[in-house]
This record gives sequence, C-alpha cells and structure tokens, in this order.
Amino acid sequence: MNNLAGNTSPSVLIQPGQQYAVGDPAGNDLPVSCQCTQIAQRNWSRVGTGQITGADDHREPVFLKQNVNKRGDLLLNHWEYEKLGTTVATELFDNIAVIPRLRFHNPSLALCVFEYIDVIPFDALLRRDNKQFATCFTAFLERATTILQALQIESSTTLAENLPVKERPYGGPSSSINFKGFDIRNIGIK
Repeated sequence: MNNLAGNTSPSVLIQPGQQYAVGDPAGNDLPVSCQCTQIAQRNWSRVGTGQITGADDHREPVFLKQNVNKRGDLLLNHWEYEKLGTTVATELFDNIAVIPRLRFHNPSLALCVFEYIDVIPFDALLRRDNKQFATCFTAFLERATTILQALQIESSTTLAENLPVKERPYGGPSSSINFKGFDIRNIGIK
C-alpha cells in the first residue's frame, strides 16, 4: 500500500487492482485502504471506480479522480482547486442539488475519492424531462444568485474566504471565484 505522505514521483498512475492509502481531507481519521477497480485516462485526469476498506473490513464503492494528464504529469493545482471547489460547493448547494462528497484524498497522488452516488446531471435531465429540469434548475439558479449576491458584499467574507480567486493582471482591477473542476457534470438534481 502506498504511503499517504510519500510517493511524490510524477509518474505514479493509479492502476486497477492496486491498493492506495487515502486519508480524511480534514486529517481527523487514520488512512484507509482504497483499491482501484477500474480506470480510464482523459486529457487532464484519470477517472474510475474503486472500493475503500475501513478498519472493520466494511467495503464501500467510491468514485476516483486522479489529476494527472496523458503524459503522466501530476496536476497538483487542478487537484487542489477541484478538492476545494467540491467541498465549498457541497456546503453552498447542499439543499438544492446533489454533489458527490469528497470522502478521502491522497495529496502525493493528486487523488480525490468521492462517494459513489447516482447523479442525474442537469444537461441529461434537460434532454429527458423539460418540466422537471425547469423546476430543479430554477431553484438551483435562485440559490446560486443569492450566493453570488452575498459574495459581492464585502462583509460576507465567510462564504468566500476559502474559495480560490483568480486575479487578472490585465484590464481593470477585477477578480473572479475559480471553481476549477466544479462543472455541470459534478452536480445534479436533488
């Protein structure tokens, strides 16, 4: 099993059948074992399924995402943004949408381990059921609008303090919240 703190080689790719130590993102619990069962390479990440085994030998299916490109380079900034974006989005949109929660991670592998849940993405719902899409997406947009309005108030720093901000060195003095990795495929109807 890989050491949670070690294994910093950029050529480390998770592989089916292999065990990896993953830990609680908050650092509260001891690492658990995660076995990769299936993996596919995308342009900017490896995604697949696996199972975690707890101290009591209880096994649970999980979704795996390793932020590594096709050349095998670890994309630690992508991993950090996605991990943080998912955590914040889960807190902000919990009552409105389904977002797979981040369960475990391994920083040295740029690996996130998400709960394995069935998510009906908004774009799939749009093609399947226009009326249900309109109801769900309207509620989501109303909540998103409320959040964005709150973020524009300077005294409302508690919502924004953990969000990555991208500063532009050109144009006017502007900045934007950067939910890198948090896109429509990671969120669905409640």
